[in-house]
Amino acid sequence: MLGAVWDGPAPPSVRVGDTVVCHGHEVPDTEADRYVVGHDHPTITIEGQRRPCYLVGSDQLRGATVVMLPSFNTLNAGVEVNQMRATDFQSPLVTDADGLEPVVWDESGRETLRFPVLGEFREML
Repeated sequence: MLGAVWDGPAPPSVRVGDTVVCHGHEVPDTEADRYVVGHDHPTITIEGQRRPCYLVGSDQLRGATVVMLPSFNTLNAGVEVNQMRATDFQSPLVTDADGLEPVVWDESGRETLRFPVLGEFREML
């Protein structure tokens, strides 16, 4: 929907140093050390409270790190990743869901909360 608000070029991916930023619905042609994507827009439920989260995983696509962003608007609630496996993600850039680390911004405490990778954290939830 970028075309509705932007009349400039909209390439499928953009390289910023060693990082490629792309939507995440398909594997980009460009190889990188890190990919920043959206597409699934993760949330995680902790102690009954659902929160938007980032997912950070090393050794994902082509051995690179993948950083998946939460939704930045209230129209897209995102998907709960608590029990998701790699095949449950719509983004093909996620190859090992157990290796994804949830990172949550806690607005009330004004701090970043980092949790164990999903493969370990699921047992604690």
